[in-house]
Amino acid sequence: MAFSLLWRLPVLLVLAVLTAWFGFRALVHMAFLFDRYPFGTFLLAPVLMPFAALPPLCFVALIVYVPRLWRAGALSPAWLGFLALGGPVVALAVAMMIDLLHINLLRLSAVPLPRLPFDPM
Repeated sequence: MAFSLLWRLPVLLVLAVLTAWFGFRALVHMAFLFDRYPFGTFLLAPVLMPFAALPPLCFVALIVYVPRLWRAGALSPAWLGFLALGGPVVALAVAMMIDLLHINLLRLSAVPLPRLPFDPM
């Protein structure tokens, strides 16, 4: 196994865990929203499900597009390093902001949410 593959495996594992965690959080939010407003959630499901999928999609996009850009050779080594090291940090920040927006919108709608581990609020 080449050295270039050794550093990618831990990054992939971290991104996969973060994708699963934010996907789980989105499902919990949708479950409590459906429990509070079953008919409205059923009618608005085509709008609500993609909005709930945005935090995990931040990491999925990183998993999909960083290797494509890496293999394409279109970026300089400095940009590739920034993308490989800074990309997960930026994806985590964006996912946390969208998740915080979900939490605040649900609380404004009077939906009681459980306190999950690593909750920002």
